[in-house]
Amino acid sequence: MRTDKESILGLLGLARRARAVIDGQKRVLDAVRTRRAQLVMIAVDAGDNGRKKLMDKAASYGIQVVCFGTKAEIGRAIGRDTSGAVAVVEPGFAREVLARLGEFHGGGAFDEVESVRVRKADEHVEQGDLDHPQSARRARRESHERDGR
Repeated sequence: MRTDKESILGLLGLARRARAVIDGQKRVLDAVRTRRAQLVMIAVDAGDNGRKKLMDKAASYGIQVVCFGTKAEIGRAIGRDTSGAVAVVEPGFAREVLARLGEFHGGGAFDEVESVRVRKADEHVEQGDLDHPQSARRARRESHERDGR
């Protein structure tokens, strides 16, 4: 009988074989930027800088982030030695991974458990300060991008 954690990692391996998983920080960031990523899974023992970069980028694009498993566990699941982060690019696999994570931690409130943390799609890390010159420039640049200039 497989444990819940093994079933989640097994599903990740199945998604990898179906070419529905992208691994590697740069490729995951590219998948987030192009909005291909449906879910980003980061290992709990991944580096702080890489974790923050992935979480911030995913939050800015409205993509859910899950911290689950170790680099060795995720890597083994997708056929690598280690992997600090993966992006699930197929919506069905992403929903199933999230559903199994919920079952693994006893229902709906699993985002409060230390071993798994889900960042909601609308949760954003950076708060802009309009008095700061960089924030004002960013706001002007974004308004020009919206206007097509």
